[in-house]
Amino acid sequence: MLKPLTFLIAAVALCTLCAQVVHARCIADPAINLLTDSQRAQVDVAAAQVPNALGRLYEISGNNTRGMLFGTFHTAQPDVDLPDEVAARIEQAETLLVEVTTADQQGAQAMLGLRPDLFMSLDGKGLSDQLSPQDWTTLSTAAAPLGVPPHVADRFKPWFAATLVALPECELVLQARGGTTLDARAELVAQAAGVTVAPLETTLEIFEMMDALEDTVELAFLQTSISTLDLAVPVFIETLDYYQRGEIAHVAEFADILAADEIDDPALIEAAEVLETQLLDGRNANWMPTITAALEAGDTVIAVGALHLVGETGLVELLREQGYVVDRIVLEGETAQ
Repeated sequence: MLKPLTFLIAAVALCTLCAQVVHARCIADPAINLLTDSQRAQVDVAAAQVPNALGRLYEISGNNTRGMLFGTFHTAQPDVDLPDEVAARIEQAETLLVEVTTADQQGAQAMLGLRPDLFMSLDGKGLSDQLSPQDWTTLSTAAAPLGVPPHVADRFKPWFAATLVALPECELVLQARGGTTLDARAELVAQAAGVTVAPLETTLEIFEMMDALEDTVELAFLQTSISTLDLAVPVFIETLDYYQRGEIAHVAEFADILAADEIDDPALIEAAEVLETQLLDGRNANWMPTITAALEAGDTVIAVGALHLVGETGLVELLREQGYVVDRIVLEGETAQ
Protein backbone atom coordinates (compact mmCIF):
# COMPACT_ATOMS: atom_id res chain seq x y z
CA MET A 1 0.00 0.00 0.00
CA LEU A 2 1.28 3.46 -0.88
CA LYS A 3 0.66 6.07 1.80
CA PRO A 4 0.44 9.81 1.02
CA LEU A 5 3.89 10.25 2.54
CA THR A 6 5.33 8.65 -0.58
CA PHE A 7 3.37 10.84 -2.97
CA LEU A 8 6.36 13.15 -2.95
CA ILE A 9 8.19 10.66 -5.16
CA ALA A 10 5.26 9.23 -7.05
CA ALA A 11 3.72 12.61 -7.69
CA VAL A 12 3.42 13.91 -11.20
CA ALA A 13 2.70 17.48 -10.18
CA LEU A 14 4.31 20.11 -12.38
CA CYS A 15 5.20 22.99 -10.07
CA THR A 16 4.92 25.78 -12.61
CA LEU A 17 3.83 28.15 -9.86
CA CYS A 18 6.80 27.51 -7.59
CA ALA A 19 9.12 30.43 -8.14
CA GLN A 20 10.68 31.93 -5.02
CA VAL A 21 12.06 29.47 -2.51
CA VAL A 22 14.82 30.00 -0.04
CA HIS A 23 16.64 26.67 0.24
CA ALA A 24 18.41 24.47 -2.29
CA ARG A 25 19.96 21.03 -2.06
CA CYS A 26 18.19 18.63 0.29
CA ILE A 27 20.36 17.73 3.27
CA ALA A 28 19.40 15.23 5.95
CA ASP A 29 19.28 16.27 9.59
CA PRO A 30 21.26 13.62 11.50
CA ALA A 31 19.18 14.37 14.60
CA ILE A 32 16.02 13.03 12.95
CA ASN A 33 15.46 9.27 13.14
CA LEU A 34 12.25 8.42 11.34
CA LEU A 35 12.18 4.74 12.30
CA THR A 36 13.59 2.58 15.06
CA ASP A 37 15.93 -0.31 14.26
CA SER A 38 13.03 -2.68 14.86
CA GLN A 39 10.83 -0.79 12.42
CA ARG A 40 13.56 -0.82 9.79
CA ALA A 41 13.77 -4.58 10.17
CA GLN A 42 10.01 -4.72 9.58
CA VAL A 43 10.49 -2.73 6.38
CA ASP A 44 13.09 -5.24 5.17
CA VAL A 45 10.83 -8.22 5.89
CA ALA A 46 7.76 -6.67 4.26
CA ALA A 47 9.66 -5.51 1.18
CA ALA A 48 11.10 -8.98 0.66
CA GLN A 49 7.56 -10.27 0.03
CA VAL A 50 6.94 -7.85 -2.86
CA PRO A 51 7.56 -9.12 -6.41
CA ASN A 52 10.51 -7.39 -8.06
CA ALA A 53 11.27 -5.52 -4.85
CA LEU A 54 14.85 -4.74 -5.84
CA GLY A 55 16.22 -3.03 -8.90
CA ARG A 56 15.99 0.09 -11.03
CA LEU A 57 17.07 -1.39 -14.36
CA TYR A 58 15.71 -4.32 -16.38
CA GLU A 59 16.55 -5.83 -19.77
CA ILE A 60 13.51 -6.69 -21.89
CA SER A 61 13.65 -9.45 -24.50
CA GLY A 62 11.39 -12.06 -26.08
CA ASN A 63 8.57 -11.59 -28.57
CA ASN A 64 11.29 -10.69 -31.10
CA THR A 65 11.93 -7.43 -29.26
CA ARG A 66 14.73 -5.71 -27.39
CA GLY A 67 14.29 -3.03 -24.79
CA MET A 68 15.19 -1.67 -21.38
CA LEU A 69 13.08 -0.56 -18.41
CA PHE A 70 14.59 2.05 -16.09
CA GLY A 71 13.01 3.26 -12.87
CA THR A 72 13.67 6.94 -12.28
CA PHE A 73 13.36 9.30 -9.33
CA HIS A 74 11.63 12.56 -10.21
CA THR A 75 14.33 14.77 -8.71
CA ALA A 76 16.86 17.40 -9.72
CA GLN A 77 19.22 16.58 -6.85
CA PRO A 78 22.75 16.80 -8.34
CA ASP A 79 24.01 13.58 -6.75
CA VAL A 80 21.40 11.42 -8.51
CA ASP A 81 23.11 10.37 -11.73
CA LEU A 82 21.79 8.79 -14.89
CA PRO A 83 23.62 5.42 -14.93
CA ASP A 84 26.10 4.97 -17.77
CA GLU A 85 24.37 1.72 -18.72
CA VAL A 86 21.10 3.57 -19.27
CA ALA A 87 22.66 6.44 -21.20
CA ALA A 88 24.46 4.01 -23.52
CA ARG A 89 21.27 2.09 -24.27
CA ILE A 90 19.30 5.27 -24.90
CA GLU A 91 21.88 6.32 -27.48
CA GLN A 92 21.41 2.99 -29.29
CA ALA A 93 17.61 2.90 -29.07
CA GLU A 94 15.01 3.91 -31.59
CA THR A 95 12.62 5.31 -28.99
CA LEU A 96 12.74 6.63 -25.43
CA LEU A 97 9.39 6.47 -23.63
CA VAL A 98 8.90 8.81 -20.66
CA GLU A 99 5.87 9.57 -18.52
CA VAL A 100 5.48 13.13 -19.79
CA THR A 101 7.91 14.88 -22.13
CA THR A 102 9.79 17.98 -21.02
CA ALA A 103 8.22 19.93 -23.86
CA ASP A 104 4.76 19.02 -22.62
CA GLN A 105 5.66 20.02 -19.08
CA GLN A 106 6.99 23.37 -20.29
CA GLY A 107 3.66 24.01 -21.96
CA ALA A 108 1.78 23.24 -18.77
CA GLN A 109 1.59 26.85 -17.63
CA ALA A 110 -0.14 27.88 -20.84
CA MET A 111 -2.47 24.92 -20.52
CA LEU A 112 -3.37 25.90 -16.96
CA GLY A 113 -4.14 29.40 -18.16
CA LEU A 114 -6.68 27.96 -20.58
CA ARG A 115 -8.10 25.42 -18.11
CA PRO A 116 -8.01 26.96 -14.62
CA ASP A 117 -10.97 24.75 -13.74
CA LEU A 118 -8.60 21.78 -13.60
CA PHE A 119 -6.73 23.04 -10.55
CA MET A 120 -8.80 25.88 -9.09
CA SER A 121 -12.26 25.98 -7.56
CA LEU A 122 -13.83 28.93 -9.32
CA ASP A 123 -16.88 28.98 -7.07
CA GLY A 124 -18.07 27.41 -3.84
CA LYS A 125 -16.08 27.01 -0.65
CA GLY A 126 -12.39 27.77 -0.56
CA LEU A 127 -9.79 25.73 1.27
CA SER A 128 -9.94 28.09 4.24
CA ASP A 129 -13.53 26.90 4.75
CA GLN A 130 -12.79 23.22 4.18
CA LEU A 131 -9.76 22.91 6.45
CA SER A 132 -9.41 23.43 10.16
CA PRO A 133 -8.02 26.86 11.11
CA GLN A 134 -4.72 25.23 12.09
CA ASP A 135 -4.42 23.32 8.80
CA TRP A 136 -5.29 26.39 6.76
CA THR A 137 -2.65 28.45 8.56
CA THR A 138 -0.08 25.72 7.95
CA LEU A 139 -0.96 25.49 4.25
CA SER A 140 -1.03 29.22 3.57
CA THR A 141 2.26 29.68 5.42
CA ALA A 142 3.89 26.87 3.42
CA ALA A 143 2.58 28.27 0.12
CA ALA A 144 3.87 31.80 0.72
CA PRO A 145 7.58 31.07 -0.02
CA LEU A 146 6.44 29.52 -3.30
CA GLY A 147 5.06 32.87 -4.40
CA VAL A 148 1.44 31.85 -3.74
CA PRO A 149 -0.52 34.40 -1.67
CA PRO A 150 -3.29 33.15 0.65
CA HIS A 151 -6.16 34.38 -1.53
CA VAL A 152 -4.80 32.33 -4.45
CA ALA A 153 -4.04 29.24 -2.36
CA ASP A 154 -7.58 29.43 -1.00
CA ARG A 155 -9.00 28.72 -4.47
CA PHE A 156 -6.74 25.76 -5.27
CA LYS A 157 -8.39 22.40 -5.52
CA PRO A 158 -7.28 20.18 -2.63
CA TRP A 159 -5.23 17.79 -4.79
CA PHE A 160 -3.28 20.66 -6.36
CA ALA A 161 -2.61 22.33 -3.02
CA ALA A 162 -1.37 18.97 -1.72
CA THR A 163 1.20 18.69 -4.50
CA LEU A 164 2.64 22.08 -3.56
CA VAL A 165 3.48 20.90 -0.06
CA ALA A 166 4.26 17.25 -0.84
CA LEU A 167 7.76 18.01 -2.08
CA PRO A 168 10.26 19.79 0.21
CA GLU A 169 11.35 23.32 -0.64
CA CYS A 170 14.91 22.13 -1.21
CA GLU A 171 13.72 20.08 -4.19
CA LEU A 172 11.26 22.65 -5.48
CA VAL A 173 13.91 25.36 -5.65
CA LEU A 174 16.20 23.20 -7.76
CA GLN A 175 13.44 22.53 -10.25
CA ALA A 176 12.15 26.11 -10.20
CA ARG A 177 15.66 27.39 -10.96
CA GLY A 178 15.96 25.12 -13.96
CA GLY A 179 17.53 22.07 -12.34
CA THR A 180 17.33 19.08 -14.66
CA THR A 181 15.44 16.10 -13.30
CA LEU A 182 16.69 12.58 -13.86
CA ASP A 183 13.90 11.99 -16.39
CA ALA A 184 14.83 15.15 -18.30
CA ARG A 185 18.48 14.09 -18.36
CA ALA A 186 17.45 10.88 -20.07
CA GLU A 187 15.59 12.97 -22.64
CA LEU A 188 18.66 15.11 -23.28
CA VAL A 189 20.74 12.00 -24.00
CA ALA A 190 18.10 10.82 -26.47
CA GLN A 191 17.85 14.18 -28.20
CA ALA A 192 21.62 14.44 -28.59
CA ALA A 193 21.66 11.00 -30.21
CA GLY A 194 18.72 11.70 -32.49
CA VAL A 195 16.51 9.19 -30.66
CA THR A 196 12.75 9.76 -30.71
CA VAL A 197 11.29 10.80 -27.33
CA ALA A 198 7.64 9.85 -26.88
CA PRO A 199 5.23 10.27 -23.94
CA LEU A 200 3.14 7.70 -22.15
CA GLU A 201 0.66 10.42 -21.22
CA THR A 202 0.19 14.19 -21.30
CA THR A 203 0.06 16.85 -18.63
CA LEU A 204 -3.59 17.42 -19.45
CA GLU A 205 -4.38 13.74 -18.90
CA ILE A 206 -2.65 13.83 -15.53
CA PHE A 207 -4.57 16.90 -14.42
CA GLU A 208 -7.84 15.37 -15.62
CA MET A 209 -7.06 12.18 -13.70
CA MET A 210 -6.41 14.09 -10.49
CA ASP A 211 -9.41 16.32 -11.03
CA ALA A 212 -11.59 13.21 -11.31
CA LEU A 213 -10.74 12.10 -7.76
CA GLU A 214 -13.63 12.14 -5.34
CA ASP A 215 -13.77 15.28 -3.23
CA THR A 216 -13.30 13.30 -0.02
CA VAL A 217 -10.15 11.66 -1.40
CA GLU A 218 -8.73 15.00 -2.51
CA LEU A 219 -9.34 16.63 0.85
CA ALA A 220 -7.92 13.66 2.75
CA PHE A 221 -4.80 13.78 0.59
CA LEU A 222 -4.36 17.46 1.39
CA GLN A 223 -4.94 16.96 5.10
CA THR A 224 -2.34 14.20 5.18
CA SER A 225 0.18 16.28 3.27
CA ILE A 226 -0.31 19.12 5.74
CA SER A 227 -0.06 16.87 8.79
CA THR A 228 3.24 15.39 7.57
CA LEU A 229 4.70 18.64 6.25
CA ASP A 230 7.46 18.70 8.86
CA LEU A 231 8.61 15.29 7.65
CA ALA A 232 8.90 16.25 3.98
CA VAL A 233 12.69 16.66 3.93
CA PRO A 234 13.68 13.59 5.99
CA VAL A 235 11.17 11.40 4.12
CA PHE A 236 12.50 12.69 0.80
CA ILE A 237 16.09 11.92 1.83
CA GLU A 238 15.14 8.48 3.13
CA THR A 239 13.31 7.53 -0.05
CA LEU A 240 16.19 8.83 -2.14
CA ASP A 241 18.60 6.61 -0.19
CA TYR A 242 16.37 3.59 -0.78
CA TYR A 243 16.19 4.47 -4.46
CA GLN A 244 19.94 4.69 -4.94
CA ARG A 245 20.35 1.29 -3.29
CA GLY A 246 17.73 -0.11 -5.66
CA GLU A 247 15.47 -0.99 -2.73
CA ILE A 248 12.34 0.24 -4.44
CA ALA A 249 9.70 -1.79 -2.58
CA HIS A 250 11.22 -0.54 0.66
CA VAL A 251 9.87 2.92 -0.15
CA ALA A 252 6.20 1.97 0.18
CA GLU A 253 6.82 -0.33 3.14
CA PHE A 254 8.80 2.42 4.88
CA ALA A 255 5.88 4.78 4.31
CA ASP A 256 3.38 2.23 5.65
CA ILE A 257 5.19 1.92 8.95
CA LEU A 258 5.86 5.64 9.25
CA ALA A 259 2.23 6.43 8.46
CA ALA A 260 1.08 4.10 11.23
CA ASP A 261 2.95 6.36 13.65
CA GLU A 262 1.88 9.67 12.14
CA ILE A 263 -1.68 9.11 10.87
CA ASP A 264 -4.49 7.71 13.00
CA ASP A 265 -7.50 8.53 10.81
CA PRO A 266 -8.79 5.47 8.87
CA ALA A 267 -10.35 7.79 6.28
CA LEU A 268 -6.93 9.14 5.37
CA ILE A 269 -5.53 5.63 4.96
CA GLU A 270 -8.48 4.66 2.76
CA ALA A 271 -7.96 7.76 0.63
CA ALA A 272 -4.32 6.80 0.21
CA GLU A 273 -5.33 3.43 -1.21
CA VAL A 274 -7.54 5.13 -3.79
CA LEU A 275 -4.69 7.47 -4.68
CA GLU A 276 -2.31 4.53 -5.11
CA THR A 277 -4.72 2.84 -7.50
CA GLN A 278 -4.96 5.99 -9.60
CA LEU A 279 -1.30 6.99 -9.61
CA LEU A 280 0.34 3.61 -9.99
CA ASP A 281 -1.88 0.67 -10.87
CA GLY A 282 -4.24 2.53 -13.18
CA ARG A 283 -1.51 4.36 -15.04
CA ASN A 284 0.58 1.20 -15.44
CA ALA A 285 -2.34 -0.52 -17.14
CA ASN A 286 -3.01 2.52 -19.31
CA TRP A 287 0.63 2.66 -20.42
CA MET A 288 0.98 -0.97 -21.47
CA PRO A 289 -0.49 -0.67 -25.00
CA THR A 290 1.92 2.18 -25.79
CA ILE A 291 4.86 0.30 -24.29
CA THR A 292 4.21 -2.95 -26.16
CA ALA A 293 3.61 -1.10 -29.44
CA ALA A 294 6.94 0.71 -29.07
CA LEU A 295 8.77 -2.53 -28.26
CA GLU A 296 7.29 -4.21 -31.32
CA ALA A 297 8.38 -1.27 -33.48
CA GLY A 298 12.02 -1.34 -32.38
CA ASP A 299 14.58 -1.04 -29.59
CA THR A 300 12.89 0.96 -26.83
CA VAL A 301 14.01 2.35 -23.48
CA ILE A 302 11.21 3.04 -21.00
CA ALA A 303 12.07 5.52 -18.23
CA VAL A 304 9.37 5.97 -15.58
CA GLY A 305 9.16 6.47 -11.83
CA ALA A 306 10.69 3.47 -10.04
CA LEU A 307 7.56 2.73 -8.02
CA HIS A 308 5.86 1.79 -11.28
CA LEU A 309 8.16 -1.23 -11.60
CA VAL A 310 7.45 -3.20 -8.42
CA GLY A 311 4.63 -5.42 -7.24
CA GLU A 312 2.07 -7.67 -8.86
CA THR A 313 0.65 -4.77 -10.88
CA GLY A 314 4.04 -3.23 -11.65
CA LEU A 315 5.40 -2.91 -15.17
CA VAL A 316 7.88 -5.76 -14.74
CA GLU A 317 5.07 -8.22 -14.00
CA LEU A 318 2.74 -6.75 -16.62
CA LEU A 319 5.42 -7.18 -19.29
CA ARG A 320 6.06 -10.78 -18.22
CA GLU A 321 2.34 -11.48 -18.46
CA GLN A 322 2.54 -10.31 -22.08
CA GLY A 323 5.22 -12.92 -22.80
CA TYR A 324 8.32 -10.74 -22.45
CA VAL A 325 11.45 -11.86 -20.63
CA VAL A 326 12.37 -9.18 -18.10
CA ASP A 327 15.68 -9.60 -16.26
CA ARG A 328 17.19 -7.30 -13.68
CA ILE A 329 20.54 -5.58 -14.27
CA VAL A 330 22.25 -4.76 -10.96
CA LEU A 331 23.66 -1.24 -10.98
CA GLU A 332 26.71 -0.10 -9.01
CA GLY A 333 25.81 0.65 -5.40
CA GLU A 334 22.59 -1.37 -5.46
CA THR A 335 21.61 -4.17 -3.11
CA ALA A 336 22.09 -7.32 -5.18
CA GLN A 337 19.55 -9.55 -3.43
